[in-house]
Amino acid sequence: MARALILKPRLLICDEPVSALDVSIQAQVIQLLEELKKSFDLTILFISHDLSLVRYFCDSIVVMYLGRIVESGSIEEVFANPRHPYTQALISSIPVPEPTHKSDAIILQGEPPSPLIRPLVAISILAANYGRRFVNPFTPISMPWVRWSARCMPRCSWEETGSVNPVFIAIKILRALITVVLLVMFVFVILRLSGDPAVQMLGLEVSDEALDEFRRRWGLDRPIWEQFLSFFWNILHGDFGQSFIGGRDALGVVLERLPKTLQLMGLTTIFTFGLGIPAGIYASLHRNTFADRAIMGFTVASFSLPNFVVGIILIMVLGVTFRLLPTSGSDTWLHYIMPVITMATADAAIFARFSRSAMLEVLHAPFMRTALAKGLTWGEAVRRHALPNASIPIVTVGGMYVGRMIASATITENVFAWPGIGKLLVNSVQLRDLAVVQCIVILVGVTMVITNLLVDIAYGWLDPRTRTEDTK
Repeated sequence: MARALILKPRLLICDEPVSALDVSIQAQVIQLLEELKKSFDLTILFISHDLSLVRYFCDSIVVMYLGRIVESGSIEEVFANPRHPYTQALISSIPVPEPTHKSDAIILQGEPPSPLIRPLVAISILAANYGRRFVNPFTPISMPWVRWSARCMPRCSWEETGSVNPVFIAIKILRALITVVLLVMFVFVILRLSGDPAVQMLGLEVSDEALDEFRRRWGLDRPIWEQFLSFFWNILHGDFGQSFIGGRDALGVVLERLPKTLQLMGLTTIFTFGLGIPAGIYASLHRNTFADRAIMGFTVASFSLPNFVVGIILIMVLGVTFRLLPTSGSDTWLHYIMPVITMATADAAIFARFSRSAMLEVLHAPFMRTALAKGLTWGEAVRRHALPNASIPIVTVGGMYVGRMIASATITENVFAWPGIGKLLVNSVQLRDLAVVQCIVILVGVTMVITNLLVDIAYGWLDPRTRTEDTK
């Protein structure tokens, strides 16, 4: 504040300056603000839930409920004739010092709004002498924040109900489509720059006529731009070309391996979420205990080991030394155990650490103290307030987890000879099977784009601030 006052500001914004303070400290803060008002001729924007202070300190008042202005006017007008139920509830909650005076408290019906949807604040404006002459707190020209608030206020049913703005979704979908187009262009160009597929497939010892015939048969003799347009048009119709090995449809070759990879990823996801997130939450609720240190120590060790190292250790111990589990293939449920452990170990450690950090940050937030002060038990406050707020960073990790799991599956499938897409990709790269490689990379990229799109939409549902910022 001292640095700001050096610049001789005309407006000072005080957001809950006396909340949760002792009464004597509150009096000192109020006295300081009054002295600043007189010394610097300030206009003070005083944000508070305590209308007793507002009545003493302010000249004009603006009441906000669920993100929209519901009432405004001078202090005398609003206190004499409050029109909105929320204003009436705030005024009725002011303690009355006279024991002979009694008034019935006004209680709002229904569940209190979630802190994830809209803030509940009463905004009050103190207009100093300078402010009365120059600053009108309700004109958009002199108060840009009012103009910004008006753009972000609820104006239709989707905002009032907390659902996601259709414009927000449309923008995200448009960005996703542009990303997919750029992905297709990038994959096509990079694979063409990696070398001549004819030479890679047939070798240098064959005749030029054989190379030319191979290029002509697979359309590699046409200009690069013409190849791309044909490639892009065929993709729009679901045609990813034919495999150089056997001449089969590339998409069909990939779809044959897809079920095994999805089964492996599905089981890995169940174990990752089922172990990682509960472990992180438990560690945060028992901070600095033996359980917390044990969980965090295990996560550090798990995250430090690469997947292929974990897989090789499991093969050597469980497959070779004790002969308890098969080391390759996918015929029985026993074949799933070591690949799932290999993939889920590091991923569960990541989710455990992020869940613990997110929960620790939320557990010390002011709204948790407010929830406990309202009479909620610790378990109810954690379930109703801490977990929803902590889910936002976890959703972020979930979006990145899909890409990590795909990369992990590629390595794990080759370690355990798992007949999935990851092993097919490595084999196709070695054999220069261009169509199959293009098909796999594009499908993986589209999966990542869709995942990030869903994460963005989930952001807009969990945190309304993100959908407001992206629709400006």
